[in-house]
Amino acid sequence: SIWSSFQVSDAVVAALEELEPVMEAIYNAQTAAGQARWNEHLAVDLRLAGLVEAWAGGASWQEVMADTSLDDGDMARLMARTADMLKQMTFLDEQLPYLTGPARAALRAMDRKPISDLVA
Repeated sequence: SIWSSFQVSDAVVAALEELEPVMEAIYNAQTAAGQARWNEHLAVDLRLAGLVEAWAGGASWQEVMADTSLDDGDMARLMARTADMLKQMTFLDEQLPYLTGPARAALRAMDRKPISDLVA
């Protein structure tokens, strides 16, 4: 079972709620295009969102790892995949212009060792 003592903030929950229509539109478009297998990647696990938020907020690797059941490899994969997704969002200027600035800011906050070594 996955656990973490890092709770997701109300601001992150509100941001995810605001994105629900976008995620629903992507879900419907992928399904209509016969790409429903990708829909599972639209889900956000709030147990893990608190860890990502803590890392982006400046918590050290040791602090983050001390308060979760994830091992180093799983944590690195979570952070690297999140950073990769944020990097992709920075290219959505025409489709979702209101997301590109926050995505760039979040990516800058996450871009430190050891994650910066994994995301080129």
